[in-house]
Amino acid sequence: MASTWTEMGPDYWNKTSSWAPGLGRLDAVEVDPNNLNHILVGSPEGGVWKTTDGGTTWKSLTDGLAYMKIGDVSIDPTNPNTYYIGTLGAGMLKSTDGGVTLTQINSGFTTSSSIRKIIVDKTNNNNVLMATSGGVYRSTNGGSSWTKSSSTSVYDIEFKPGDPTVVYTCGTGFYRSTNSGATFTTVTGFQYSSAMRLAVTAANPSVVYVVQCNGSVFGAVYKSTNSGQSFTTQVTGNSANGTNYFGYSPNGTDNSGQGSYNIDITVSPTDEN
Repeated sequence: MASTWTEMGPDYWNKTSSWAPGLGRLDAVEVDPNNLNHILVGSPEGGVWKTTDGGTTWKSLTDGLAYMKIGDVSIDPTNPNTYYIGTLGAGMLKSTDGGVTLTQINSGFTTSSSIRKIIVDKTNNNNVLMATSGGVYRSTNGGSSWTKSSSTSVYDIEFKPGDPTVVYTCGTGFYRSTNSGATFTTVTGFQYSSAMRLAVTAANPSVVYVVQCNGSVFGAVYKSTNSGQSFTTQVTGNSANGTNYFGYSPNGTDNSGQGSYNIDITVSPTDEN
């Protein structure tokens, strides 16, 4: 069934400086899996915002605070009043009262790192992992303290659906854990040494997708059917045949793009294809 979309804006901007002032982007979106009207969003420059009515109204959780540069937000899947908020250079914040109060929980990691992705184990909400510019950090006590699992800069991290002992993370390489994120090993077989993002699906927990750039342009999409142990290439970027999906040409035939900056992938939770 086709979806119906209605544009909500913004449809204007005030040119005060630079190239697009006033158009704040949202890089982080988290939907409560138990209440689809409960959503958190985070902005690299505009703090954290919350809605409990599906986006009709929004409330800022960070106005007046120093924590305005946000890398990611996460809602505890077993306790909707617990939030984890990762900043870009000011550490991690946690709330246990739905965002009314925010507390720094920085024990054990370098706060100058940019926090790019936070995941919470839905079978054990004390097990929390984050992907950062300084590596992977893991907490086994709900964020009270952190230990470094890997020193490699990473962008993305996911649990294997239904089996949180298996964890995947990626930066310019792909890494796999079989001990809930305590340690990681490198998985080889990718074409480029450029940025990646990954996606998993409950439709088939053994499937992992990875998208990778090749410098500034689209590189390739890969698929694993053995829980990230090995991958096969699904499509390789080539402007000659219209597969530079990161470019500005509507038919994919240019050699432009923003590579590691504008890159992501997701998979249907009900259809692995």
